[in-house]
Amino acid sequence: MKQAISFITLGVGDLARSRAFYRALGWRESSASQEAIAFYQAGSTAFALFARDALAEDAGVPPQGDGFLWEVCFNPFFPLDGNGFVRLPE
Repeated sequence: MKQAISFITLGVGDLARSRAFYRALGWRESSASQEAIAFYQAGSTAFALFARDALAEDAGVPPQGDGFLWEVCFNPFFPLDGNGFVRLPE
């Protein structure tokens, strides 16, 4: 098995504020973004911002506490490039 991390999702307390933060850094959201989730191409890795409570629910863990493990996911709908890396639409 090829060892690679192709997708990282970060649960955030304020999605709008987090989007503004990354926008201020010059990051551009992918057109795959939706109201509830922001996607960014970060080199060969796809990076996503998701509301903390929604990510906790998706992961099946309580949202309370200092934090929980970041999500490792598989999404068969995102295209891969010739090297097997996720490529989000611009």
